[in-house]
Amino acid sequence: MITLKDVAREAGVSIATVSCALSGKKAVRPETYTKIMDAVEKLKYIPNYSARNLKKKASNMVSVLLPGMRSQFYSGLFDGISSYLQSHGYSINIAFSNDSVDVECTKIDEFITQNSAGLIIVTTQPGNTAFFQNHIMDYQIPAVFVEREPDSVFCNYVGFRHYDTFYSITKQVLKQGYRDISIVCGPLEFSSERNYVRAFRDAMETQGEDLAPEKICATNFTREDAFSSFMKIFSRKPPEVLLSTNREITYGIQTAMEYCGLRTPEDIVLISCSEESWININQNDGVIKISRNSTVLGEQAARILLQNIHNPRLYEQTIQEIDFSEKDIRLVSLPEKEKQQKQSFRISCKEKIRFLAVDNPTIQALQLLTGHFEAETGIQVEFHCVPQNQLLSMISESCATLTQTYDFYTYDVPWLEYMVQNMCLADISSFIESDSFRKDQFFQSGFRNCQLNGRYFGIPVSGGTQLLFYRKDLFENRELQAEYQKRSLISLRTPRTWKEFNDVAAFFTRKENPASPTEYGASFAGAIDEELAPEILIRLWACGGKLWDNYHRPTFHTKENRMAFESILHTLDYIPEKDMNRSITQTVDDFCTGRTAMLITYSEFAHGINRRVKENVSGRIASGMVPGKAPASVGWNLGLNPFSSHREAVCRFFSWLCNSDTSLYLTILNGASTVVTPYRNSELLKLHPWLVSTEESLQYAKRRNSPYRKNRLIIPVEQIEKIMCQALRKTYQGDTSVEEALKAAQEEADHLFSMYGYPTIHEIFRR
Repeated sequence: MITLKDVAREAGVSIATVSCALSGKKAVRPETYTKIMDAVEKLKYIPNYSARNLKKKASNMVSVLLPGMRSQFYSGLFDGISSYLQSHGYSINIAFSNDSVDVECTKIDEFITQNSAGLIIVTTQPGNTAFFQNHIMDYQIPAVFVEREPDSVFCNYVGFRHYDTFYSITKQVLKQGYRDISIVCGPLEFSSERNYVRAFRDAMETQGEDLAPEKICATNFTREDAFSSFMKIFSRKPPEVLLSTNREITYGIQTAMEYCGLRTPEDIVLISCSEESWININQNDGVIKISRNSTVLGEQAARILLQNIHNPRLYEQTIQEIDFSEKDIRLVSLPEKEKQQKQSFRISCKEKIRFLAVDNPTIQALQLLTGHFEAETGIQVEFHCVPQNQLLSMISESCATLTQTYDFYTYDVPWLEYMVQNMCLADISSFIESDSFRKDQFFQSGFRNCQLNGRYFGIPVSGGTQLLFYRKDLFENRELQAEYQKRSLISLRTPRTWKEFNDVAAFFTRKENPASPTEYGASFAGAIDEELAPEILIRLWACGGKLWDNYHRPTFHTKENRMAFESILHTLDYIPEKDMNRSITQTVDDFCTGRTAMLITYSEFAHGINRRVKENVSGRIASGMVPGKAPASVGWNLGLNPFSSHREAVCRFFSWLCNSDTSLYLTILNGASTVVTPYRNSELLKLHPWLVSTEESLQYAKRRNSPYRKNRLIIPVEQIEKIMCQALRKTYQGDTSVEEALKAAQEEADHLFSMYGYPTIHEIFRR
């Protein structure tokens, strides 16, 4: 048996130091603590704080680990476990992982060190075979896994009979003449969900039915994700029958159906797994429920565990599956197919408004929700989405012809001054300040981006800032922390300066560090000027640089700007293929597929990043402030075409956008709402932790804008940023030095500013 002495010898420290590190009674140096924990893991040592009690009697405490207690399923499961164990003289220690792999691992280790007699676990990480083998099975600790069977681990398991149940249900649905059938399930990494889907697939294929990929929709078990999935996949083309594997998923589907004006079973026959309870007996919500008794499941898990505890040497692995309600399965009765009347967003529109929009996640989410506005008001919204680099020219062309090709449009925050001067935006101050509009629902920083000379020229539709996304699992890895400490003489942490960012990026670049778990340290977006400019500006601002001064004089050729350019060139050594012409989409792909350890991009992409990393990489992410605390404020506003004849209808759409429900649903659908409500919703903050980082970053965010002085033409911001971007590209390509590039940029900017009536530095001094 491994002892403290063995750990001390392996770590090269005293037994007393090991004891202090493990008990937490006395602080030890970080590098010493890392050595000790590495030794503990290598030797598989488990400190037993209850060893003295073992000499007297065996423990009678059983530890239970659940993902949470939010659903009726888990409360019923725990009722069954606790009632059985307590009736047999055992006490219970319960903990919740909250679907966090880190928390689950920590809690299991705590259970073992507390001398638990046995464990009952609903795991969030069935694929972590090595952990279960090394921490539980190798120590022959009695354990029972419930509902989610670990991969390739010889263990006790209790679950429902998922495959047989859903195979039978799907066959009955097909027998009654339905063919357009879909299934919404939880993550396919869990054995229960894989079995549901396998049964559905087998039953459909047995009948010779084609199974398109969109017929199988996997969610993360939350009602928010189920709502989002339904809106994206089924809202425009609802299936005849929808199978749900979980009651929380069903709640999300029902909310989405209600929002879309869909009824069950008239429009969609909804069949759901449900917990057996007297509460559900008279619940007439149109859902066909297939009951399962999670209390019985809990009792059976506890029974198997106690058998294992009482006869550890004679006990063999047990796998047991429990039936759903046979009556519910046998009596699945659907409406006659010809009587089903499918309708989605029952709309009778009398007016149409045309919307020219940038193609981004918020607008895509808005398109899914707009059917509700159309059904509510009778006003049809026709979307025309284009790439960002085409939008401004299309708006300008529409206004130049004095036509109402589009009634309203999205515009980037830096375009405000230019668009106002060129009569592309109507003044809607009277509407904003009226009682019918809830301006107080928005972040005031968003409205400042719509304001010029005290007048309002739009409302914010999406907003946020740049965030630093990083692989939390790598930054918290003890071996990597020790190696970084050895190389850099400081602790591995989220970088706070651009120098530290480059040092960390080098550490996670395999060419610089062959032991790096990622190929590159970071990515860099520079395919077009609109993407490259913010990458430059956040470094330039952090160094104290700027592009013009308070007198509107160009200031390209400065020491601060030179420092920023040199920092960027350093960063480019640690990006994929050293290619600065990658798009934002490519940089996100690099991070989500595990090629890079860090990514700086917009908060609007956070939801998609989080989901894709979970799907593609066995890692975890976190977000925080960009280095230098000078992120760019990003966002899109909605502006009214001054020549539109549908002003009132457009304003009704603007009012609908600031509705609390609209903002919540927009956020759930990955949009970046500028309304305060989602940032104050505790459930959303738990699901979308980056909202906290976003709100904090907004306090430091700087706005990209144009020089503005009365009685002078406004210089389009893209022309100024183009000079800056060209200077960096020339430097990176080796055409010139940083010094010469900035000097040439200064001369070009002097000429541009003078063309628009802004004096150059030389003219100022001559005066």
